[in-house]
Amino acid sequence: RLEAEPTRLVCHGDVEFIKNSQIDDALRSLLNILVIVICLVSFGLCARAIFRAQILRLATCDFFKQAYGKDLSCEGKWEFVNMWYIMIVFNDVLLIIGSALKEQIERKHFIADDWNVCSLLLGVGNSLVWFGVLRYLGFFKTYNVVILTLKKAAPKISRFLLCALLIYAGFTFCGWLVLGPYHIKFRSLSTTSECLFALINGDDMFATFSIMSEKSLMLWWFCRIYLYSFTSLYIYVVLSLFISVIMDAYDTIKKYYKDGFPQSDLRLFVGPISPNDFSSGVFREHEEFDLESMSFLDVVKRIFCFRSSNAGPTGYTSLLPKASSSSFVNN
Repeated sequence: RLEAEPTRLVCHGDVEFIKNSQIDDALRSLLNILVIVICLVSFGLCARAIFRAQILRLATCDFFKQAYGKDLSCEGKWEFVNMWYIMIVFNDVLLIIGSALKEQIERKHFIADDWNVCSLLLGVGNSLVWFGVLRYLGFFKTYNVVILTLKKAAPKISRFLLCALLIYAGFTFCGWLVLGPYHIKFRSLSTTSECLFALINGDDMFATFSIMSEKSLMLWWFCRIYLYSFTSLYIYVVLSLFISVIMDAYDTIKKYYKDGFPQSDLRLFVGPISPNDFSSGVFREHEEFDLESMSFLDVVKRIFCFRSSNAGPTGYTSLLPKASSSSFVNN
């Protein structure tokens, strides 16, 4: 017989609810506003860079048609698309909305259930921020090998995963339909998929085999053949091929570092650029301006590059003649 005796325990902690001070509330609000402002500035700069890159892409495509009589290659067009900036823009939108929701919830404007949406936005936004740090690691050769390997292997991995997913879906539906009434791990489609994914990683294999009901001897043997076939196929074949695809991309990147990276038609047109070219001042616009006499709007336009270039010499020439450039803008 089970007997339970109550015992009184003395709690030595604080049992009174202490409301947060106004200073803490003000600091949290200041932090939320600071995050929103920084994200707005980042969003504006990245959106401007993406927009100006597409304008430059259109001008470059028009130049290639007029000068060479051909279109710019697809690889060359992708040179104007910076996926890091796109990710930063998406990340800034999530953080702005999440911080605004957090501020409204703390001011009691929304109900507490909105914390789920707020935490989801802030969580995904913060994860993308840390992913963005990989961009700066790419400036180092050792870390850049990892990033370039993932970039090189991404198309092959996508095609490989599509084929593996079709086979996985076949095993999932088969296990759910046949073993569902006799096995607890195959009662629903989601639990069947979770069970098979765990088997790929070698988790809980013995329990999966032993739980099978012995009411039907035919299905008991089918379960053995089914599980052995699935684990053998995915552990010994699919995963090995998956690793070989990544290793092949890694070997290709190592060869590129040794023999040189393939150049698109755009990069062949631009040619090699050394660090001395950037420090020589050729790519700069020498403009004299008096900061004290400029208005705040002029300063903002100069920071965001929303200004027209001077008509004087700037150290470089336009890709297109003035007539064709004006007609391109009109079109």
